[in-house]
Amino acid sequence: MKKSPRSAPSSESEDTRPFIRFNIEYVLTTFMVLL
Repeated sequence: MKKSPRSAPSSESEDTRPFIRFNIEYVLTTFMVLL
């Protein structure tokens, strides 16, 4: 597993999608709990 400068930005963009998806689920769950 070599960490190259090209691999860094691509991995960051890929990690951002699941993070946003998880964030949306977290907001939805908290919203449901508040209701």
